[in-house]
Amino acid sequence: MHFGTANAVQVEAPETGAYLLAIVEVDKADRIQCQAEGCGHSVYKRIHVVLAGLKFKVLGSQCYERLYGQASAAAPQYGSGTGRLLTAEERLVLVENTAAFIEALEAERVELERRAAAHVARQREIELAQAASRPAPPPVPEPERPQHIARDARSPLYEGGEMLRWRWRGSEALAASIADYQESPSHGPFHARVMESFKNQRWPTPYSFALDVEVKHCLPKPYIFRALDELNLIERTQQ
Repeated sequence: MHFGTANAVQVEAPETGAYLLAIVEVDKADRIQCQAEGCGHSVYKRIHVVLAGLKFKVLGSQCYERLYGQASAAAPQYGSGTGRLLTAEERLVLVENTAAFIEALEAERVELERRAAAHVARQREIELAQAASRPAPPPVPEPERPQHIARDARSPLYEGGEMLRWRWRGSEALAASIADYQESPSHGPFHARVMESFKNQRWPTPYSFALDVEVKHCLPKPYIFRALDELNLIERTQQ
């Protein structure tokens, strides 16, 4: 991708509030168009998929660096920075429905976590079987959990593509929920942290809010969505 000579390039101020979700590539013969305003070049290597406010953008690497400056060094939310080669089907979904493409990546991440957890559980069963003849060590107490978070917090309602099906409640309902919380902040510290982040920022979608809180506070997105739901700040879209 080219932007003309050095003297002709107009330096733009980096955009804020945007997140790099994935870096991918496609076959050279199946290049796709960069969606940066005023660009229109076709790209096939290091295609950057970005969430900026309400919109998903598919950008070439040079346009991404031009728009986001030093933030361009950030690692993507899904996969690595090497650029995963997409199948023809994945390329089609990326171009025609970027939200669905990201939904598939999130579902894939959840499945990998599930498999990893199952593997750990199997290893634990083997270890317990091997240690059955030995005295059991004293139990290790679990870390204290906020009482408002149930043990099934990672509900399918807050996983994978379901996260894209939540929206903020109307302005009056949001104001009422915030007022209720301020009048009686009886929830645990996890709710308090989510509410504090919510009051300090105004994000266009619950997904972009959860992404920001996860990056800044290392809180899993499913727990963030559950807290938002319990605080009556979000509602399900009719899909």
